[in-house]
Formats: sequence, C-alpha cells, structure tokens
Amino acid sequence: MTRDCSVDASVGPAAIVDPPTVTLARPSVLARELRRRSAALRALLCFGLVAGVRPLGAATSILNAPEPALPYVPAHTVLSSATPAPDTIVRGAVRELRLVFSTEVQLALSTVVLAGPDGVVATGPLGLVSGEASRVLRLPLAQVLSDGAYLVEWVTAGLDSHPINGSYGFEVDAPDRLAPPAPDRARAIGGTRAAGEGPDTSGGDGESLLDQVAVPAFLPVLARWLLDVTAVALLGLAAFRWAILEQLRGEPWFALVAIPAMRQLWVIGWAAAALQVVLLPLRLAVQATQLFGAEALARSSALWNSLWGASLWVHLAATLLLVAGLSVAGVKGHRTGWAAIAVAAVLVSVVPALSGHASGTERLQDYMVFNHGVHVAAAGAWVGGLLALLLVGLPAVREANVPPKLGGRLSSVASLVRAFSAVAVTAVAVLVFTGVVNARVILGSWQTLFGSLYGAIFMWKIGFVALVGLLGLYHWLVVRPELEGGAGVDSLRITAKVELGLAVLVLVAAALLATTVPEVPA
Repeated sequence: MTRDCSVDASVGPAAIVDPPTVTLARPSVLARELRRRSAALRALLCFGLVAGVRPLGAATSILNAPEPALPYVPAHTVLSSATPAPDTIVRGAVRELRLVFSTEVQLALSTVVLAGPDGVVATGPLGLVSGEASRVLRLPLAQVLSDGAYLVEWVTAGLDSHPINGSYGFEVDAPDRLAPPAPDRARAIGGTRAAGEGPDTSGGDGESLLDQVAVPAFLPVLARWLLDVTAVALLGLAAFRWAILEQLRGEPWFALVAIPAMRQLWVIGWAAAALQVVLLPLRLAVQATQLFGAEALARSSALWNSLWGASLWVHLAATLLLVAGLSVAGVKGHRTGWAAIAVAAVLVSVVPALSGHASGTERLQDYMVFNHGVHVAAAGAWVGGLLALLLVGLPAVREANVPPKLGGRLSSVASLVRAFSAVAVTAVAVLVFTGVVNARVILGSWQTLFGSLYGAIFMWKIGFVALVGLLGLYHWLVVRPELEGGAGVDSLRITAKVELGLAVLVLVAAALLATTVPEVPA
C-alpha cells in the first residue's frame, strides 16, 4: 500500500498532539559529535585516496604511453587531408574533391562548396567514400575543372555533432605560376577565409558559406550554460524533495515546514519548465545555423535524425514529463507528480552528455554518455540541492515559525542542513570520480591540458570547483556544529551564497568547455 506524500494545508500546530520536547545538545555532546564527524571525514578522505590513486595512476601511465598502447582515442574531429591538397598546384585533371577527417563525420550535417574564378562551381550532392569508416567526404564534379584558383569551404560535424568548418585553396594547371601562394591561416586546414580573399563562394547572395554559419560567439555558450543551469536546478529540486525533505518526515515540525516548502518547490519547478520550453528552439536554431547557414530552416530536420538530435528528443520528453508532473503535484506536492518530476530531472541530466564531447568518443560512447550524465546528476544534487536549501528550505522554516515546543527555528534549520550534508558528501564523491574519467578521455593528453585553450579553461573550472568544495567543507565542519549549538544561521546564509556564486562560475566554465574543441597543440 502506498501512502501519499502530499501535505494537507489544514495541518497546523493545533493538529499535532503532545509533541515531544526538543532540547538543544549540550557542549559535551557537540564536542563528541564534531569528533565523530571529523573521524568520518578522515575515513572519507582515506577512501578517496584508496579509490582514486589507482585510477589516477592508471590514467597517468596511459597518458605517458605511446599511442598504440592507449585503450581508446578521443574523437575530436579535424580535417586531416584533402584531394586536391591545400595550397598546391594541380597539373592533372580534377574530377572530384575528397576531404579526409580524423574521425567519422555525419553526411547529413555536412556541406562543401567549391568556388572558382567564375563563382561557385559545385555544392553537392556529397557522398561518403565506402571502406573509409565514414571519414571521407566526396564531392563529385560535373566536369573537369578549368585552369585557375579555387577555394573550398566546408562545414561538418563529428560524432559529437559539434559544428566544425574551414577553408583552403588550390590551383589547377597554372604554368605561369612557379609556386603556389604562400599558405596562411585563412587558407590552412581548419582556418577561415578572410573577407574579400580568394574566389567568391557566396553564389551571388553576398555571403560565403563560412559567413552564413557564423554566429555570435556568446550564443552557443549561453545556450549551453542555460541548459546546465536548468539541469542543475531541476536535479536540485528533485534531490531536495526526495533525498532531503523525505529524511525529515519524522520530525514533529515536518508538516509546518513541508507546506510552504512544497509550494515554493512547485513555483520554482514551473520557472524551470518555462526555461526548458525556451531552450529547445534556441538550441535547435543555434545548432542549425552553425551547420547549415542560410539553409538552417530547410535542413533542420536533419538535426532531429542525427546523433545530436537524440538530445533534442530527450529534452522534449523531459519537458513534457516535467509539465505533467508539476500539474499533478500541485502546491500540495502529491507524490505521483513529484515522482514524474524526478524522472524528468534524470532525463535532463543526460541531455548535456548527448550534445557534448562525451558523445564523440568512438569506442566508449555509451559509457561516456552514462558517465557524464552521472556527473551532471551529482552536480545537480550538490549545487542544486544547496540552491533549494537557500530558496526553499530556509524560507520555509522562516514562514513556518516553528514554536519552541516543537524544537524551534534553529533546530529545524540544523536538521535541514544535516540532511543536505548527507546528500552533498555522496554527490561530491561521485562528482570527483566521474570528473576524473571525463577529463582523462576528453583531454586525452597532458599536452592538451597544459598547452591548449581547452586545458586552460579546464584548470580554471577545477580551481572554482576546489573553492566550492572548500566552502562546503567549512559548512560541514564549522557551520553545522554551530547550528547544532543554536547559532550559525547568518553564517550559513552568507557562505552558502558565496558558494552558489562560485558554482555559477563553474557552470560558465563548463559551458565554455562544451563549446570549445580540445585541440592537441602542435
């Protein structure tokens, strides 16, 4: 037989008969409790060392091993070579173009434009060369190229569906040229063409392919950051409802606090649902523009059928389930509705993995998507749970005005923080482990960590995470005992806000990492 976890608004102080008297712990009791928690912390640290040294040591040995010894290779797509080759003079007949990439590419998300002295020569249809593991794009030409300078512009996406593009030039049978033009960044593999340079690839519409797919740099980062914020918020709400508030059901003041808490959870849940609805078309529009340019609307259906499209479908399913769950839960917080909301939160945790670097690992794709999803879920339980504690838990205790005979306000706050700490400790342990795995696979080498933009952003993120962790440790070892002793509420509120501010910076760094290619420096 199941019981409803909703709270009847009619329940009040008068409905609770002869509650037990709650007394504050004596200093000696607090001292023993602090020693017990310190011992628990030492045990946790020892476990972390035992559990973490071997994986870290294995990762170090793998990173220092020659490439054949690696159990997997990170799949970060780049243009490896092309035929005709960039910045060369071709003396023979050219009947097709071939672009060879370092990993598998998605044909439906690819575009190649060839422009010559008289404008656009060919734009498709593209094909994949059989026997090449979907790594080689082929553009057949209707006729042999005449003499002159040509420019190739291309856009494609690898397994992770991150848009990549570039351009390069070559010449056909130019006997009056003793040497090809000097290569520069505008014509190098993976580079971009400067405005007004080389043949025109605009097809008469005034914009080249690379101009069409260009979007403001902040847009992809903003979309990703909002996605991460929504995931963390939803996971925090679900964690507060099921992992924190549920622990306190036996407390004599539970009904007084649960009524306003459920109402506030419901309000914030609808705000998150609204953000989910706005994010879906924003993510689709940004991704389609980066891949298809002027044809974004006409070709956007290809995205829904791609690997990246799986994240859109999960995003849509999570949004619908969230709306349904909130509708059923209502302000009283019916159990069935919040069960649906919890499932929606779990689905949302998978969306960043399906649309990020984790999905680009060729040999460990399923495992890395799972690992990254667990990583996001742990971050949501920790940071999102803290957000819910500040926006839901503390205001609910203040509104409830728990009478002294039921323990009073400080006892209620102490119990909330104690329940949150139990969740946070577990979440941090999972976060660290899954983060190490993500870093090992996505970074792939020490050179990427210390010699690339991706590595620099990653180290900033680790620094912010360390600061957040130190504040969390301060809450556990200092603020919690103060709350047990009848003080520390103001300290908790201030340091928790600082911790959340640092967590926002962590999410900004995560969004930058998700939209930055972790290139290995030359």
